[in-house]
Amino acid sequence: MEVEHENKKQSFFSKLNKIFNTVLDKIEDYSVTVFFLTMIGVIFAQITLRTIAGIDHPLMENVDVPNLPWTEEVARYAMAYLVFVGASIAAKEGAHIGITAFTSKLPPRLERIMRTIAMLMAFAFSAIVLYLSINILQFMMGTGQTSPVLLIPMWTVFAALPIGTALMSIRYLQVAYKQFTHKEEGGVE
Repeated sequence: MEVEHENKKQSFFSKLNKIFNTVLDKIEDYSVTVFFLTMIGVIFAQITLRTIAGIDHPLMENVDVPNLPWTEEVARYAMAYLVFVGASIAAKEGAHIGITAFTSKLPPRLERIMRTIAMLMAFAFSAIVLYLSINILQFMMGTGQTSPVLLIPMWTVFAALPIGTALMSIRYLQVAYKQFTHKEEGGVE
């Protein structure tokens, strides 16, 4: 009876974990896609308008081509979010840089332990950066500083760092757990 209760409990937590991972995967994937497409779109628009404005042709004499000064800011801010959310995806997939020359020569059990320790160290680093970035974010919220062209609060731009490092921290813990429990060699499913 007690074993059956434990199995139901494990099954519930397994399902909950799977739902959490699916939701997190979708958020990361869609976010990166939106940031990337936004960046490409605004850069394409800016280049196209610059090219049209630079055409020296009699038909273009009376054409007033609009300038889009906001595109550079949008592209830069989209890139910031793209990088930090993308780093979380790389953490999930075990795609961050690692030196395997030493660990690949170890016995499998010791190699697994070393990889787990490396993931826990990466988690600790991410957690420290998360803590510090929250301090920076709070400071930025207090300044009231806005971006030069879009006039959006700069803390919304700086929020990319704590969001990305929070996601990375979660992913590093997941990878460490999976490696330690033999559930997977690389990243998170």
